[in-house]
Amino acid sequence: MRFTFDVTPKSTGQRATMDEVGLYTVKDGKISEERFYY
Repeated sequence: MRFTFDVTPKSTGQRATMDEVGLYTVKDGKISEERFYY
């Protein structure tokens, strides 16, 4: 899955866009592992 976040940290007030990819491994119909790459 691909996620795109639009964030504004309170500490800096500077807006930024972040992209992240989530890789899910499913075993017996349930998520058994998650890995995130950004």
